[in-house]
Amino acid sequence: LFTVATPVHRVAEEHLRAAIASVRAQTHRRWELVLLDDAAPDPHVARVLGEAARDDRRIRTIRRGSSAGIAGASISLPVR
Repeated sequence: LFTVATPVHRVAEEHLRAAIASVRAQTHRRWELVLLDDAAPDPHVARVLGEAARDDRRIRTIRRGSSAGIAGASISLPVR
């Protein structure tokens, strides 16, 4: 099992969907994708992350109450 840990803040919906699709398209099946919503102000972020987690049990989402920036969000990502 390997983990792809991704902090998410300001990202266009099409780019976020493409990033998630890229991980899901991997031929290796033993992965998990941990998406950390770093208090993204754009409403599509929570919606897209929620859809992804519902569609694939290997995808986990976490939401921070306030933004920690990319460095802070990255070190707060829990991985197995």
